[in-house]
Amino acid sequence: MVPVRLWLRNFLSYGDDGEVLDLSRTHVAAIVGHNGAGKSSLIDAITWALFGKARSKPGGLVRKGAAKAEVSLEFLMDGQLYRVRRSYSRGSRNGHSLSLEQYDSQTGKWRTIASDGVEKTQEAIQKLLRMDYETFVNTVCQLQGKSGDFMASEPADRRDLLAEILRLGDYEKWAERAKDRGKELAGRIAQAEQEIAHLERERQKRPQLLQALDDLQRRLQAAEEEQRRHQEEQRHWQEEQKRLLVLETQRQNLQSALSNWLRQKEQAQERLKGHERERQQLQEILGQKEAIQKALEDYRRTQEEEKRLTEKQRQWAELQQRKNELEKRIGEEQAQLQRREGELMTERQRWEREVAKKTIAQKELGQVEEALRRLDEWQRKAEEWRQEREQKTTELAALQARKDALRRQREEVGEKLRLLSEHEDEPKCPLCENLLTPDDFLRLRQRLLQEEATLQKQMDDIDGQARTLQGHIKKLDEFLRKAETELTKRPALEQRRGQLRQTLEDVARAEEELARWQEKWQAFQREKEQAEQRWQKERERLKAQETAIGYDPHRHEQLRQWLRQNESVLRQSQQLHDAEQRLPQVEEAIRREQSHLTEIERNIAGARQQIQQLDTQLRCRPEVDKRLQEAEQRLAEGEKVLRDLNAQRGEIEGQLKALERCEEDLKRWQEQLERDKEAKEDYEVLEKAFGRYGIPGELLKVAVKWVEAEANHWLARLTEGRMFLRFELSQRTQKGSEKETLNIVIADELGDRPYETLSGGEKFRVDLALRLALAQLLARRSGAAFHTLIIDEGFSSQDKEGLEAMVQAIQTVAQDFDRVLVITHLDELRDQFPTLIEVTKDRKGSRCRLIERDGAVPDEPPLPNP
Repeated sequence: MVPVRLWLRNFLSYGDDGEVLDLSRTHVAAIVGHNGAGKSSLIDAITWALFGKARSKPGGLVRKGAAKAEVSLEFLMDGQLYRVRRSYSRGSRNGHSLSLEQYDSQTGKWRTIASDGVEKTQEAIQKLLRMDYETFVNTVCQLQGKSGDFMASEPADRRDLLAEILRLGDYEKWAERAKDRGKELAGRIAQAEQEIAHLERERQKRPQLLQALDDLQRRLQAAEEEQRRHQEEQRHWQEEQKRLLVLETQRQNLQSALSNWLRQKEQAQERLKGHERERQQLQEILGQKEAIQKALEDYRRTQEEEKRLTEKQRQWAELQQRKNELEKRIGEEQAQLQRREGELMTERQRWEREVAKKTIAQKELGQVEEALRRLDEWQRKAEEWRQEREQKTTELAALQARKDALRRQREEVGEKLRLLSEHEDEPKCPLCENLLTPDDFLRLRQRLLQEEATLQKQMDDIDGQARTLQGHIKKLDEFLRKAETELTKRPALEQRRGQLRQTLEDVARAEEELARWQEKWQAFQREKEQAEQRWQKERERLKAQETAIGYDPHRHEQLRQWLRQNESVLRQSQQLHDAEQRLPQVEEAIRREQSHLTEIERNIAGARQQIQQLDTQLRCRPEVDKRLQEAEQRLAEGEKVLRDLNAQRGEIEGQLKALERCEEDLKRWQEQLERDKEAKEDYEVLEKAFGRYGIPGELLKVAVKWVEAEANHWLARLTEGRMFLRFELSQRTQKGSEKETLNIVIADELGDRPYETLSGGEKFRVDLALRLALAQLLARRSGAAFHTLIIDEGFSSQDKEGLEAMVQAIQTVAQDFDRVLVITHLDELRDQFPTLIEVTKDRKGSRCRLIERDGAVPDEPPLPNP
């Protein structure tokens, strides 16, 4: 990864204008500036853009007073140009945004390749870079305050620090997980052994259960045989009970038949008495035969006369219906004529009301037209006032322009007077640079003062004229406002004039309609008179027809009343006829009932005899019921015994089935025990392999050898082959045992020396070589290329020789990197680098600029597209 272009806005100390740092033409550069100016913030911007991490939390990265921080970083990766844009809004729920873009050289545009959420885009960036934040800050970025950690640590701590840098702590975590997993498996093994012991004990119960099951089978067979005997006994007594129930049913049927025959006997006796009473009544009716026949003849004659009057009544009723229909029709026609008459009267009133509006409308129309004529006069005056106001406004603007010109002239004169006052003692005129005598100076000053007074007087005169014009314009404005107020009445007056004219047109139409109404009224009166004459003729014709019928309602009612009073004659005549027909039938019925009574009495005697015989046989019923109840009780007790025995057998069979499942569980637990033991042994091996003296220890030995060789490679280049270093991973104690350590021994032409005895320049070379070796190791592990080196360190502890050695060392290693950035605030180093990035800070925030060694400042590139 090689940074090309960095853009910041409201990030830490950088302001809202947006700051750009173009590194495209930079190979080695020093970032210089005062403490707190914002040098390290540039590195924070790079790490935050790439990984979302910096020295502060996201909320603390937003500049004080701003709501949103934005960073854009363009960088080269595998020959391709990419851009990362990240922003964070303070206090917003979804304020964090991130996108990854690739530059298309053919179209000259950026193409988004990842923007689907911050997490997924961050994964795409790390996949592209092939490193995460920790790898980045330990390889590309050599952060402030960390360069001496490894060398300044104690040997034993130095070993742990190297393991931490190489992330060997993950092996410790894996070892701990393997240990925890081994403990978990040990618990499972103990549980499996307990379960197996329990299942073995359960399996030993099988012979005892089988013996108990055989005993139960024998008891069940005996109980089932006894139950069959009880069932036979129950069936015997049930059959006997059924036989007695049949006899009892027969008795009940005979008793019911006896009761029925007794009721039939009573009914037959009642019917016989009724027939005898009816025979007597019929004989009495036959004795009145002559009187009934004479009354019937009188009734027939009266009935004939009533029929003739009924026919006349029908004709008379039809005539009355016709009269009613006539009167109904006449009433409807009268109502229709009345309705038309009312409509005509309403129409006349409506037209008369319309005509009555004429005088008022004409008077109001004259008033409205007079008001409109007054408004026309207001309109004409308003136009005159408006033109006059525009003229006065133009004059006022001209006066203002003239006053502005005079003011500028007066200011020029005042400036000349000021210059004269400042150069009063000088012989040269400050205005024309000619030589001036004191008199010339006084005359020139007097002339300028007089010219200034004249200009002021002209300005005062203009102010007076302007005030006069403004007063006139103010009066015109008042007139115009009053005219506008009056003119606002015009729409309502014009609308009212239209309404009044429409009213007068309606009045004219109403006068015409009123004349036509008079003609319709006369025609209606003629039609009404003709209808009344026609009604009178129809009434007289119906009255003549009523006289011709000759219907007497009084006589008709007398006959009807007599017939109603003598209707019993018809009933007596019918009774006489019925008696003649009924008397032989009644005498026959009396004979049949007497014969039926004799038969019923014989049936009653037979039924009573059979009931006595059945009662004799049913006396043993209680004994049979008792024997049956005892048999059923014994059968129920046997059933209970069988249920208990079957339940015991089911329980034993269930236990035997459970023992079968127990065999399966035992086999499963034994298999699981074997698997867990094997797995426990595997995890014990893994715990030992991932432990401090396993794989991590071997990796550390390999890494130490590799770092030692690579560091010596860099150190040879930095010291022209004069210095080497070596690591010692163990040290003998006073007791003669070995302990872990990581000693660093420096060798040069003077022999082996401790690191602490080196000079400042020598220490820096050793530190730089070692750090580069460690960085290359981490980069190699992540699969990323190591093209950029950023050193953010303070060099104030270095003497002049150390600083020269440091610069020489950086220039030496710079040949292997595409971009080298060194942050320092020492002025002694400014001239040691071909390019400077100067960081300053003012009230608007931090700013940075690129300075070439010859002092030129390259043109600032345009801001990136948002």
